[in-house]
Amino acid sequence: MLLTKTAQYALSAALVLAEIKYSKLASLVRVDEIALWTGAPSQYLSKVLRVLTKAGLVQSQRGPTGGYELADAPEQVTVLDILQAVEPLSRLITSKDAHHADPGAEHLPLGNGAKRGRVVGGGDHEAEPLMDVDHAHRLRINLCLERTVGMMEDQLASITLADLLR
Repeated sequence: MLLTKTAQYALSAALVLAEIKYSKLASLVRVDEIALWTGAPSQYLSKVLRVLTKAGLVQSQRGPTGGYELADAPEQVTVLDILQAVEPLSRLITSKDAHHADPGAEHLPLGNGAKRGRVVGGGDHEAEPLMDVDHAHRLRINLCLERTVGMMEDQLASITLADLLR
């Protein structure tokens, strides 16, 4: 799984805040300090921290002595919590859709079959699909992908910030 810079910064910042929470050296950490430890640009990190605050994962306090802290114990915050706050992992197809999926529905990653094809000599022209993948096949593939995403979510939900600090 590839993580975007936003997700990487969010996880890195959460780990810094978890480490600070364990060390009890300070209760609040300024954005510029988190940026220094994570290598993230301060302004961008501020936006990421606001999202984490809005999600209830981080608490903030304004003012000259203000900063950020992890809202809960590191054992209570999972990798999935952080990722879902900044960039939700969207399911490919919901279980309701799995039973009533319309072959033309755009929520199916494999779509509703080829409608355009490539003709020898180049260019896009109306053509017969190169392979006839019917709705039942697309649905089976989509359900397989959905289960895979579910397993990934389960794994990410089982890893806490405390686990990452060990």
